[in-house]
Amino acid sequence: MNVTAANRSRLIRLASSLPKGDKDRRTLLASLNSDRRASRENGRLDSSLRRQINSKLNREGLDGNGRFRKAQQGYSRALEVLSEFGIELDTVVSSHLFSQPTGTLKVDVAYSHPSDPFSPVSITNSILYLQFTELRDDVFEVVAYMS
Repeated sequence: MNVTAANRSRLIRLASSLPKGDKDRRTLLASLNSDRRASRENGRLDSSLRRQINSKLNREGLDGNGRFRKAQQGYSRALEVLSEFGIELDTVVSSHLFSQPTGTLKVDVAYSHPSDPFSPVSITNSILYLQFTELRDDVFEVVAYMS
């Protein structure tokens, strides 16, 4: 079953209105969960998960309102947030990219593969976008989001 985010929300509301243990409720929720798993297996980041990640990045101060002593600290915080959602780097990011007072990174990411940590699934429809600016000595503004 392939549904839009709006229809997915409607189906979840419908399922939640059914009594717990109801056969139709279980079937509906199982099909929605299998759709999300299929999205991960195909390397697609669905819009609902993207919004959740971006919301968490914002709460962690990566919306430009947080301040970090180094740009790398903001970058590390963004990676911690992604790991909470089962996402890891899909490319190598060199530390020399952080040696300038401003910079922009466009980083490929992948779903972590729980049964085989050496075979992550590349995410093909989204990247981690990170921009940093040194406001003054030892004070950086960092903006990060999933495209």
